[in-house]
Amino acid sequence: MFEACELMKALQALNPQSTEFLSFEKISGLIHAFRANEEDLNHELNSAKRMLERCYKDVSDNEKSKSLLDLVRILGPYEEAFPEFYRLAKISVVLSVSSASAEGSFSALKLIKTTLRNTMGNERLGNLAALSIESRRVKSLDLEVFVDKFAENHKNRRILLQ
Repeated sequence: MFEACELMKALQALNPQSTEFLSFEKISGLIHAFRANEEDLNHELNSAKRMLERCYKDVSDNEKSKSLLDLVRILGPYEEAFPEFYRLAKISVVLSVSSASAEGSFSALKLIKTTLRNTMGNERLGNLAALSIESRRVKSLDLEVFVDKFAENHKNRRILLQ
């Protein structure tokens, strides 16, 4: 079984900031996890190292790629030349984002699910979580539009007191 720690170490070898950047030994964990062709990947990594060294020969450290996403953007035009490497780099970008977004979602749930709200149903909890997770998007909405729409759809919203 391929463990999460080994996966993270292998992903780190695709990070341009890493001291083990493009180390075949470190990346080999990804080969088994994502069924990459080992021989092709080895050749692609060697070629990519030389290509990146030539690209960055006269470039200052500030202008060099600093993240895995930068690396994927650089490799984009060369996708056919480095198919295995490019595929693993794209998978790595997605894995990083999905684990970070999952952690963010759990943090949002922790804030929402307080002792006062312990009895709320799953549907309401899910809706509040979506609002919390997408807070930037929610803040950009005009609430007056929603109030007007609600008033239009529910014209007779009166509470009868007895």
